[in-house]
Amino acid sequence: MPASITLVGRIVHSAETKQAGSSTVTKVRVPSDVGFGDRKTTTWWNIELWGVHGERLAKHSKKGDVLFFSGEPCVREYEKSDGSKGFSPEIKNASWSFVPRPSEGYQQQEEQKPTPVSELKTYDPLDNDLPF
Repeated sequence: MPASITLVGRIVHSAETKQAGSSTVTKVRVPSDVGFGDRKTTTWWNIELWGVHGERLAKHSKKGDVLFFSGEPCVREYEKSDGSKGFSPEIKNASWSFVPRPSEGYQQQEEQKPTPVSELKTYDPLDNDLPF
């Protein structure tokens, strides 16, 4: 079974779709921050979606949308312009969905107050009226 990773983040550019043989491949980038202040680091995830999944992403999403991605993690090795090796984290064969905004996904519920003890039903173990 392949490993799986889940990432929720804001896409930094509109999805780009290209023809790849008989199918299409769509790519987006999502940053992931760890730490705060001077210790904050950002990892840039390249996300790859094939076929209809990618085409739908390109059609319905735009820069700045917060999306949920799930897929197979991998690290691609490449050569930097200075000749050193670089590494790029990627999510392949990803699926995706929108993350609902608070105004779209749910309605804020009224604060529930606990039931007063006087209104709670009690159970008498000596009562012969058993529930079964």
